Amino acid sequence: MSIEIFNTLSRSTESFEPIGDDREVKMFVCGPTVYDYAHIGNAKTFTQFDFIVKYLRYRGYDVHYLQNITDIDDKIINRSRERGTSWRELADKYRDIFIDDMRALGNDAVTEYANATDFIPQIVDQVKRLQE
Repeated sequence: MSIEIFNTLSRSTESFEPIGDDREVKMFVCGPTVYDYAHIGNAKTFTQFDFIVKYLRYRGYDVHYLQNITDIDDKIINRSRERGTSWRELADKYRDIFIDDMRALGNDAVTEYANATDFIPQIVDQVKRLQE
């Protein structure tokens, strides 16, 4: 039995077909900006993606689920200044709390978390390519 999904680009229902290997799925989800506690909107979003990944795995797909953590931006810098702490300390604290909170909700399907600060050169390159 195939999995049917709605493709918002084509505006039609289509059979789900992974790119490349027919049982391997690579999924990227933009994660939180970690300057404060997660809220119900975060929980809703990440619970939905957790459900999708678990369903795909149940159906026999090998899913690599990557979620980024935005661990530097204006909100983080401003909040760290307000609290008299470093942006890194603030981001690390709320990143850990976010992951703990998601696990407490049963959202444990993420294969790998990636801090934005670990990929700054790649982000800059991507922005340049988008501008071109």
